[in-house]
Amino acid sequence: QIKEIAQFLTPETRPDIKLPAIEFIAGLTGSPQSAILIAKNRAIIDAAINLTTDEVDGVADAAYTVLVNITGDGNTAEYLCKQAYIELLLRYASLSTAKYADKACMILCNLSRVAEGCDMSMKVLQSQSGRKYFQQLLIAFCRSDYNKDATYHHVAAFLANITQSEAARKWILCKDDMIIVKFLPYMQYYDSLVRRRGIIAVVRNCCFENDYNDWLLSEEVDILPHLLLPLAGPEELKQEETDCLPLDLQYLGDDKVREPEADLRIMLIESLMQLCATKSCRMYIKEKMAYAILRELHQWEKNDEVILACEKLIQILIGDEPEAEMENLRNVEIPDNYRVIDTPNTAVNDK
Repeated sequence: QIKEIAQFLTPETRPDIKLPAIEFIAGLTGSPQSAILIAKNRAIIDAAINLTTDEVDGVADAAYTVLVNITGDGNTAEYLCKQAYIELLLRYASLSTAKYADKACMILCNLSRVAEGCDMSMKVLQSQSGRKYFQQLLIAFCRSDYNKDATYHHVAAFLANITQSEAARKWILCKDDMIIVKFLPYMQYYDSLVRRRGIIAVVRNCCFENDYNDWLLSEEVDILPHLLLPLAGPEELKQEETDCLPLDLQYLGDDKVREPEADLRIMLIESLMQLCATKSCRMYIKEKMAYAILRELHQWEKNDEVILACEKLIQILIGDEPEAEMENLRNVEIPDNYRVIDTPNTAVNDK
């Protein structure tokens, strides 16, 4: 039946036929099992791409829905990881008049989950036109009034995926553009878990670039409060501890709540771990009494994985400083059972 429907999914087909046909396919892709089945049909995939520009009301919307759902399948994502298609998505998503920009961003997120898609996305973004689309997407992401039909929350998930690449991390960390500073407020953006999770993953990935860590902790960026604040609760600390904390963490009040998602708490802790790799950054984090925040988190925490990550970071903060030749923890051989992280964050997939 699906193969028979494919013949009606053309721009030339009468509206009263192609609209119910593509809506039927979109409905099927709402089921994971059916989505995988449809994803194996290349004719359906190609037809859906062609219908994303259809002028009949509802057809393009349904076509984008099909593509969002089936690109969750790795094989389909790999099939669509073509330079021309990724460039098409980036160009469309960056338009302030793009009605389905959010769905285009979701597809980009799904495609960049797979290695081939991440590599191809970076290839496109490193071109002259690609950099222009990238800059426009960043503007759209940071401006709530950019496109009346889109939120651009999934740009964060796309960025989390491509910052597995060193080149993308260095774009975000460019000291002239200060992109990372624009992202920091979204680490506590509770109106969208997709945006918040994506940006925390981006920040975590960028903390692997140790050459930038002193700059990240400097007043110019001031990343430490943004990492600690989501981990802080309403507990009252000793006065001498409070006085050492970054200003934004002093006297938080009885209504202060921690980041509710365990995986995000882990990423925040892992970001701090990376910043502790060099002695200068480690000493600064100690001086700012990060230990007190983590101590209270450890007592409150119920998730075993978060507890383990927290304990490893606390050990670094309260333990003796290593010998001079071992001051950079990234250069120290660590047994596997003590290793927390050694590669940038894996792909974010938020549909």
